[in-house]
Amino acid sequence: MMFELTASALLVAAALPGVRQGSPVPPEDAPRGGRPAWLGPVVGIVAIAALVIGIRGGAVTGPMMPGHMSSSATGMAAPAIEGAPTMDLVATDLAFDRETLTVTAGVPFNISLVNEGRVFHDLSIAELDFMLDANAGQQVAGSLVVEQPGTYVFECSVPGHANAGMRGTLVVEAARSTTDGGA
Repeated sequence: MMFELTASALLVAAALPGVRQGSPVPPEDAPRGGRPAWLGPVVGIVAIAALVIGIRGGAVTGPMMPGHMSSSATGMAAPAIEGAPTMDLVATDLAFDRETLTVTAGVPFNISLVNEGRVFHDLSIAELDFMLDANAGQQVAGSLVVEQPGTYVFECSVPGHANAGMRGTLVVEAARSTTDGGA
């Protein structure tokens, strides 16, 4: 629809009487007292700008930050698992409410990301190929099982956000043995 409207505007601008192609100066036989000579080119420029915005605007209506990842995480989180423990993480503008999340290796868990900020944020754990995307005011959740104990960096991969403080550590502890070693 936008393309049809702007293409029509271009045709109208080109057909305005009294305007030579590419020149804002009216020919000698143009009617006096009508439209100003500069109106045609101005309308044409505005129509071209609207056409460009209309074509490029499609990206704005898609995902909030396509190609936003500064980390190497490319995966999306698996759906949340009902009954699994949930780690809540709140994103505000340029901060997470927690710097550390601690879980047990081999145990499935959910991460719930609540975006209380005014802009898009995500939670990316590049080493685990895990990512949750949340628009402003949105809450999202996904599940994860980390088999290997260790520490993993989580961050918001929107450019500049991690450097501004949206970074933390996921600590994965070894599972505790249910035996005492011979007792």
